[in-house]
Amino acid sequence: MVPTLPSFGESLLSPMDMDMQELIKAEPKQLLNNIAASKCPKGKLEHLSPGGESEELKSQNTELASSRSLLPKQVAQLKQKVLSHVNSSCQLLPQY
Repeated sequence: MVPTLPSFGESLLSPMDMDMQELIKAEPKQLLNNIAASKCPKGKLEHLSPGGESEELKSQNTELASSRSLLPKQVAQLKQKVLSHVNSSCQLLPQY
């Protein structure tokens, strides 16, 4: 019996060999993806906070937020003072 050659489009490899080849090809790609994924968050952190700058910014943000929460109270107090001056017929207010 004479072995026949596969026709165009047929593979020389069995389906098992094809599956194995796909696994062999996919493994290095997956390793590279895993390495890239592990570096991504580190790169973002290094970009955002060189030398602990993020801690300083967080602290500054907290201070500004507390100052901001006090501003409406201060505005209300100033309005009260203006109204009390107006009601006591203060002469200095019309000059401004």
